[in-house]
Amino acid sequence: MSKQLNSYQLTDDRKITVEDVVNIARAKEILAPNDKVKENVRANWDTIGDMLERGDVMYGLNTGIGGFGNVRISKDKAGELSTRMLMAHSSGWGEFVEEEIARATSGDLAPLSQMGLVLIGQGNAYYQGKLMSGRAAMKKADIPTLKLAYREGLALMNGTQYMSAVAAFNVYDVERLIRQFEIIGSMNIEVLNCVSSAYSKEYNAAKLYPGQSDSANNLRLLMKGSEIMAQPKLNVQNAYALRSVPQVMGAVRESLKYVRQGYSQDLLKILVTDMGNLMERQTNNLMDPACSKDLPAFLVKSAGLDSGLMISQYTQAALVAENKVLAGSCSVDSIPVSANQEDHVSFGTISARQAREIIKNTEAILAIQLLAVCQAYEFRRPLKPSSTFQAVYDLVRSVSPAITKDRIFYLDIDKVLPLVKDYRILEVVENIVGKLK
Repeated sequence: MSKQLNSYQLTDDRKITVEDVVNIARAKEILAPNDKVKENVRANWDTIGDMLERGDVMYGLNTGIGGFGNVRISKDKAGELSTRMLMAHSSGWGEFVEEEIARATSGDLAPLSQMGLVLIGQGNAYYQGKLMSGRAAMKKADIPTLKLAYREGLALMNGTQYMSAVAAFNVYDVERLIRQFEIIGSMNIEVLNCVSSAYSKEYNAAKLYPGQSDSANNLRLLMKGSEIMAQPKLNVQNAYALRSVPQVMGAVRESLKYVRQGYSQDLLKILVTDMGNLMERQTNNLMDPACSKDLPAFLVKSAGLDSGLMISQYTQAALVAENKVLAGSCSVDSIPVSANQEDHVSFGTISARQAREIIKNTEAILAIQLLAVCQAYEFRRPLKPSSTFQAVYDLVRSVSPAITKDRIFYLDIDKVLPLVKDYRILEVVENIVGKLK
């Protein structure tokens, strides 16, 4: 049953959280204003109506907008102004917004204007998975179309809610991506039998960074009881990508706390891109015998006849390279528009969208790493891994069998990727060890 969330208001301490946004969009929970919010909206509406009657000058109420902000509009045209500005701002271009984000969104000029068109029976909308005209969608949903009144056009389309909605999903997914990477990264470390002192409590607590300690604690917990890690070590020291996981992921964790404020999505892009880089480097340590010391090249027995996961790593490398391009800062750029009235803009929506793409790419990078880790374990049998490793391995093998010869590997990637995207890896592990830090 859907729960009802009270709307946030300036005089109320109930704020809408990242988790609320995700639950509204993904779990179809209901957001409804409480009586106090409705009273505030009504009072604000009445105040604006009084201003219109008195002839008080108010931007977007009885004036044009943007470069036309100084042009006075008669009060009898106030409703028409709302409709016209909504149509004029419906000038966006590009792919459709993801359904879950559209459900959580309201703001950012062009995107919301085109959503707002549906309310007045124009534009297009999806209804039960089918694209149709806005008027038809409203009719099928049994929702009456609206005739906009004064300032309603501006109220519909103005604000930062679109970028905030995308950012909310980004933060939510990255928080879980971090833990899933630590799970799969621990499996990578384990199957390579890395030097365990790099993850010790004392070593990682020395600098008093909570994120680093949390990451190291997770790694130790995840590798507990492994017979593989009890074997003689083949390396005195392992590569940075393996031994420095707590330091890197600790910094990612600490930075993510800031991402809810400030120039957040540009920073998030850098964090996730760095994670993807680490994932690919860890995978390389499995593929290259010079790094692993005792695993076959590209994790395949019949070298030459079979290529194993060689080209899957190419895909990782390509996705990492694409992430690095997308990770460039948007916030340092600004292009003045509207006759220089809007002369410094954040480009926050572009940054949030690019972060979304980086997250999707990185989920695929992690899925390929997971395939490689599980394949590497085939060469460690009959040694038993940790209980969490075994649980994840069994989950992967339920959709992707061990590689005995070359096959069409994109099919395996497609089957394993949902285990990452839907947090299945995290779920099976936390069912064993409890919630990770």
